[in-house]
Amino acid sequence: MNLMTILANTGTMTTNLYGGAAMNISSAGLKNFIDSKRNSVVVNKLLTDINGNFVLKTKDGKSVKNRKEFIKYLNEEGIIDNYLAQAEIEYNQSLKDGIGKLGANSKNFIRDIKKATKENSQENIIDIVNRYGIKDTMTKYGGFFMQFSERVNRTDAFISHALQAKQNLGRHGIHVNMKDPYIFETALKGIETTQFLYHNSFRPAFMTTALGKVLTRFKLFAFQSVRVRQEFYRKAKLYNFNEGTPEYKKYKDLFLTDMFTMALASAFMYSIFDTALAPPYDWYQDTADLLFGDKKERDRAFYGTLPRPIAPLQAAMPPVSRYPGAVIELISGDWQKFSDYTIHTMYPFGRLVYSTKKSLDPQNRKGFIENFFRIPISKVGYRIKREQQLEERQEYIDEILDE
Repeated sequence: MNLMTILANTGTMTTNLYGGAAMNISSAGLKNFIDSKRNSVVVNKLLTDINGNFVLKTKDGKSVKNRKEFIKYLNEEGIIDNYLAQAEIEYNQSLKDGIGKLGANSKNFIRDIKKATKENSQENIIDIVNRYGIKDTMTKYGGFFMQFSERVNRTDAFISHALQAKQNLGRHGIHVNMKDPYIFETALKGIETTQFLYHNSFRPAFMTTALGKVLTRFKLFAFQSVRVRQEFYRKAKLYNFNEGTPEYKKYKDLFLTDMFTMALASAFMYSIFDTALAPPYDWYQDTADLLFGDKKERDRAFYGTLPRPIAPLQAAMPPVSRYPGAVIELISGDWQKFSDYTIHTMYPFGRLVYSTKKSLDPQNRKGFIENFFRIPISKVGYRIKREQQLEERQEYIDEILDE
């Protein structure tokens, strides 16, 4: 229920793409991030040796000759899908129950899934799911974890950091490619650093318990976000924040990206920048709105679900708390908020219904792109138009004064 209500919406996909790209750029650099999407760069730097020979082959024996085939190769090797086997099968109870219906074959299924992430596996995860006949179960309970944005972010992270590893070798980099263990392991480390892993070995002790998993569902991202920013700061500090060191550059790029996003979030509330602002900066912003903002900003701080004196507690409350909150709205008589928004957060795919309803509302000035993908097109257009009008007025005033 939590998966389908909170995550099954287009806004989550967009903000996930934005946040993942920001982390990749900060860690591997903007140039490597852009180059990771360019077929010619991937082929020349990663897929061929110094003599121009292709170095990778897919399981059917064909050479990997372009970026599309390289992504297929990564899927076959389990690089993109291994987080599914390592994470959700271990603690997603609904998914475990669905797999448990296989009976004695459930252990064989999990064994085969984990084998699929190994280098010499003859099957990928999709093949195994189809072979055991539980495609519907995986789609219902685990489909989110193989969705478009997660695959894009992990693919970009792998290729970007592979390019960065090759670049770090300087003039000697021409002698290495994806067959080199150093390049491969660094690329894997890039996924771990920038896209966060959610299995038990990356969780604090309390989060690994049954109660901890319930109370911290979807909160581990906040923990990992704070942790990786602290780690970037710690490493930059060890080098005395000296310009030119890779550690300082990573910290500086990530900090500037966060500050840029925070500025845009303040200018365009409820947009992609607002929802993609990573912890702890979103907590800082909400605290500032709560203490110093106008009535509208105070009401929206920390999602506006709790009374103002205890609003910051929302940052630590589990998703299941949405249901008692809805009951409080009904008891207090806040029917408009409940019927307009809250009820759509309590059933699967409700947020898609809410976005559709807003798009069809004739009084709603926002368009399809803004409602479904949180890209503030109309707000940006309004601000540009306003600046043009101010410039025209100033020019007119200057002409009058000159006369």
